[in-house]
Amino acid sequence: MLPGFKPKPKEQGKKRRGGQPGHEGHSQRLYAAEECTGIEEHYPSHCWGCGEALSGSDAAPQRCQIVEIPPLRPMVVEHRFHALDCPSCEVRTRAHDGAVVDGSRYGDRLLLIFLRQSPDSLYGYLPSMP
Repeated sequence: MLPGFKPKPKEQGKKRRGGQPGHEGHSQRLYAAEECTGIEEHYPSHCWGCGEALSGSDAAPQRCQIVEIPPLRPMVVEHRFHALDCPSCEVRTRAHDGAVVDGSRYGDRLLLIFLRQSPDSLYGYLPSMP
């Protein structure tokens, strides 16, 4: 404790913890079943009270939804530079695009994402350059 500092005594509150009576609660909006990617049904196998095996269905089960972002998949564009033989002088000429051949092997959006990360966090995400 700092010298000259006296903490205030804790007062016993009149309200209980959590939502107060009469307060309108807030809950997460549930997506319609048709909007869900999948539905997993969970049934109890036995009674918590006596252990008896249970079977049947529930017309109004409790619903809980988990929202997730799908895994990112890289969009890879392969550039093929063809070489053709000249019928006149027989010189083999290959197509060339300096921006592709001499540039980065990673696109602008990918670079922006990874430039914001620490180098240690990038390990395993990008293949090594040949």
